[in-house]
Amino acid sequence: MSWAGAAYDLSVPWLLLHPRTRPLGVVLVLGFHVSVGLLFPIGVFPALMILSSTLLWSPSWPRRWLGAKAAPIPAPPPPLPWPQTAALVGLITFMVLFPGRGLLTGEDVAWTERGHRLAWRVMLIEKTGLVEYRVVEPTTGRVWRVSPAEGLTALQHKQLRTQPDLIRDYAVQLKAQHAAEGRDVAVYAEAFVSLNGRPSQRLLRADLDLTQPLGALDEAGWILPREAP
Repeated sequence: MSWAGAAYDLSVPWLLLHPRTRPLGVVLVLGFHVSVGLLFPIGVFPALMILSSTLLWSPSWPRRWLGAKAAPIPAPPPPLPWPQTAALVGLITFMVLFPGRGLLTGEDVAWTERGHRLAWRVMLIEKTGLVEYRVVEPTTGRVWRVSPAEGLTALQHKQLRTQPDLIRDYAVQLKAQHAAEGRDVAVYAEAFVSLNGRPSQRLLRADLDLTQPLGALDEAGWILPREAP
């Protein structure tokens, strides 16, 4: 399957570019991405790739399909002024570099997931996790144990239990819920994660109040490093 996927990725752009092979390319695109969308929970990716493949078709295909008459070929536009050219170059540079921002931090992006979103890191990680919160009222010593599955949908819980920022977001939400009832609490998390079949290990420090500002948490090293090679 890996070799078949590589053969597909390397051949399908050329199949779509040439009119004679374009029908085959379209069939392969539809078959591949519909199958991937059914097998894996990867969101909008299959639909986006199917729509993007039309960029490699003949530019006139929308008019032919809609029955519209071909418009006259317009005159070449004048060159862009330098401020617009600089802005366009800056935008393109940002769009190229932003997906690779995780490389600038030197972090294990698959573990911390900082720099993972909007980076097109497709099907590189398989993570499972377990999270339980400990809500403590310092003035009275009262402790509540909270399972996030009780307050979230199945999809929300699945996403939360392996992603540090979402674990913290829910801790902040728990603090807000207690504040609405007149209690000032600290929220801690017991979070364990397995990455790509490795043994499960602790993801976050259990002795840190996750409702602190992110800057303070980063200074304290709230995300523990991955240990298993």
